[in-house]
Amino acid sequence: MEGPNGMFRFDSGSVETSYQSWCAAGATHHAALLPGLRERELKAATTALGIELRKV
Repeated sequence: MEGPNGMFRFDSGSVETSYQSWCAAGATHHAALLPGLRERELKAATTALGIELRKV
C-alpha cells in the first residue's frame, strides 16, 4: 500500500528538541499536516471538542 510522503520543519527549535517534544506530547504514526499557520482555527476546534492542543 502506497501513500503520500512529505517533509516538514518544526519552527519551534532544533529537530532533536522539537521531535522529543512531539513524541512526549503523545504523537503517533498518524499525523495531519496543514499548509500555513492554523493555530487559531485548531485552538477553536480543540476547545470546542474539550481536548488539549499542544504546539510543538
